[in-house]
Amino acid sequence: MKVVIIGMGVAGLTSAILSAEAGDETTLVVKTTDPYLSASAWAQGGIVYAGENDSPSQLMTDMQNVSGGMTRTETLHLLAHEGPPFIKDFLIKKIHVPFAKTNPPPHTPNTNHTPKNNDYLLTKEAGHQCNRILFSGDQTGEVIVKMLYEYLIEHTKITILWDHLALDLINIPHHSTDPMSVYEETHCVGVYVLDKKTNNVKKQFADKIILATGGIGQIYKQTTNPPTATGDGIAIAHRAGARIINMEFTQFHPTSLAVKKANSFLISEALRGEGATLLNEQGQDFISPIDKRGALTPRDKLSRLIIAEQQKNHEDHVYLSFKDCTFSLQERFPKIYQKCKSLGLDLERKQIPVTPAFHFSCGGILVDRSSQTSVKNLYAVGECACTGVHGANRLASTSLLEASYFAAQAVLHKPSELYSIAQTSISDWRIAKNPIAIDPVLLYQDLMTVQSIMWNYVGIIRKNHTLSRALKELFFLKERVDEYYRTSIPTQNIVELRNTVQTALLVTESAIKNTHSVGSHYLQD
Repeated sequence: MKVVIIGMGVAGLTSAILSAEAGDETTLVVKTTDPYLSASAWAQGGIVYAGENDSPSQLMTDMQNVSGGMTRTETLHLLAHEGPPFIKDFLIKKIHVPFAKTNPPPHTPNTNHTPKNNDYLLTKEAGHQCNRILFSGDQTGEVIVKMLYEYLIEHTKITILWDHLALDLINIPHHSTDPMSVYEETHCVGVYVLDKKTNNVKKQFADKIILATGGIGQIYKQTTNPPTATGDGIAIAHRAGARIINMEFTQFHPTSLAVKKANSFLISEALRGEGATLLNEQGQDFISPIDKRGALTPRDKLSRLIIAEQQKNHEDHVYLSFKDCTFSLQERFPKIYQKCKSLGLDLERKQIPVTPAFHFSCGGILVDRSSQTSVKNLYAVGECACTGVHGANRLASTSLLEASYFAAQAVLHKPSELYSIAQTSISDWRIAKNPIAIDPVLLYQDLMTVQSIMWNYVGIIRKNHTLSRALKELFFLKERVDEYYRTSIPTQNIVELRNTVQTALLVTESAIKNTHSVGSHYLQD
């Protein structure tokens, strides 16, 4: 069976390894040349495992409690019961990811962890009732991606198309030149990909296509996501007719580094899990009087409380204080320490300026328990997919668990029908007859416009009249961007701008349709 996987985060790498080892002819499409340029690799905190006196039902309860009552019981039950054992068998035993253990090297301080399962250290984050999170310093995602990538290169035979960008899925009957195909059921048979080095568009055919393209962060002005998070998978799946749901549930992380040159660098929730507190400009804990959970209040509510405090004091940040914590920032959180030092922050004060930034999309391409979309032979895994386990708000450190486990389910599932197709019956990619060069300044300005619209009108706190304005402005912008796309040779900037506008529209339309505040979708009026 031929399998094409688009994306190289934890979900994409897991899919590629398991697919190749199952004997599938596997191709991995990567839009950069950097295996670490993904949200997975940028993840700091950790990955949910199983704590002392923990249980699948307790994990389900914790995920449901922060979700706004919107979790999908079937997939949540699967993840809670089968996810942690899969992490043990796959990431620990097979891939040998070096998670932190209770016998650390000299000079590493003891912190707020509970030993469990072969002496692994487990930490706690917001919304969790026990310590159940595996970690590797504050570079957990990067370490997992590194180990997966090294295993992939050493132990599997796959084709990697570096610097190739997915343009659109190849669907029957839409892309068929055979007029009789109109009677066939809609199904996916491949993907058009742009070779960025040659500007040639290739047809990549497959029996199974797995989208693992990551998130949507670049639709927002402030985001903890990498620059590759332009909503590609969601946009191309939408154009192929796949169901897209829950897009209004855009989670904002409460603590990104509030320094101009920091580019919304993530300050891990693990700091708060180990005792760090949030203070205003006057040095007061402004969270605990409102919510007894303090700095471990779930992300959706905490982000709103921080924004309210900033507006009240006419400030653009609050402080994350670790004055009373026992850990050494340099040793427990070396990446955060180095980033703060590089920006000239005075860490002797033991506090860091922070502010919310977009972090994770809880919605996406609707999939079933096998990660199959509503389009036959098309699968989606990771952040671009919506399994329903997060509902309206995600529990901390569950994203890597979800990405790994459901990637495996996508590989295990066999399509109900393998379609034989003559490749000559598929139309070539259509290039404009007299293509024009689009001024890069226009593309940059249009992207900035999308990001400003979304941040100001479809952000942490929403209003009906600003949502309506956002929709009108995005529709106008989409017409202009579609014209760029039709009249020019495709480039990465044009393709990503097109996907960004389309994804922003999906978020805005979903936010307008949902007239009730729930989870990360909060309406002020």
